Amino acid sequence: MVATIHKKLVFDSLNYAKILASAGIESVDVFAEALVHALSENLYVKYEVDNMIEAALKQFSDRTIQLREEMRAENRLLREEMRAESLRNREEFHKVRIEMKQITDKAVNRMTLNVGIISTLLAIVASVGHYLY
Repeated sequence: MVATIHKKLVFDSLNYAKILASAGIESVDVFAEALVHALSENLYVKYEVDNMIEAALKQFSDRTIQLREEMRAENRLLREEMRAESLRNREEFHKVRIEMKQITDKAVNRMTLNVGIISTLLAIVASVGHYLY
């Protein structure tokens, strides 16, 4: 009995059965059929291997493209978040700047008022002192 596996591998199962029988193994026909089955399931011809490699490379390429697109989308989202955060920070900075200006203006006004009061008091004291002496 000669079995052809994937059109390229020729396996003489009868010769294999004789070798098993001479070694004292029982049920040689079962062993021979099992080996034929195992070989037919686990051996590939060159075009099958080429097709599997081609399919694996295509799958790898497709996944690479998909990951690149996902990374670009994630990058766009991160940039949008950064722009929004930057805008919020600018707005907050602007508010703080306005508050600081208001506080500074208020302090300058108070100091100006205090200097005016002190100048007036000094002028009064000087006038009173001038009249008393």
